[in-house]
Amino acid sequence: MTLLAVLGRPVAAPMAAAPPVASAANIDAEELKRRTEFLKAQRDKVRGGRCDITERIQLLERLVDLQLLAMKKEEREKQLEEAERQQMKSRPKSARAARSAFGM
Repeated sequence: MTLLAVLGRPVAAPMAAAPPVASAANIDAEELKRRTEFLKAQRDKVRGGRCDITERIQLLERLVDLQLLAMKKEEREKQLEEAERQQMKSRPKSARAARSAFGM
C-alpha cells in the first residue's frame, strides 16, 4: 500500500508497460497493428479527449478578437452618446430660438 493510499487520496493506476522493442524485420503486420493501437491509446489517455495546443491557440485568438470587437463597439456607443449629448446642448429648444440663431 502506498503512502497516498494510506492518506485516503486517489492513487493513479500504474501505466502499462510499452511493448518490447524489436527490429523492423521481426515485426509482422499483426504486431505492428497491436503496437499502433497501444500508442494511440496512450496518446488519447494523455490527451484526455482535449484539443491540442494549436486548437487552443486558435480558440484563444478568436476569443481575443471577439473581446476586441466588443470593446470597439462599446467605445463607439460611448462616442455616439457623447456626440448626441453635445448636439442636444447646441440645438435650439424652441422655434423662436431657431429663427434667431439663423438670423431670421
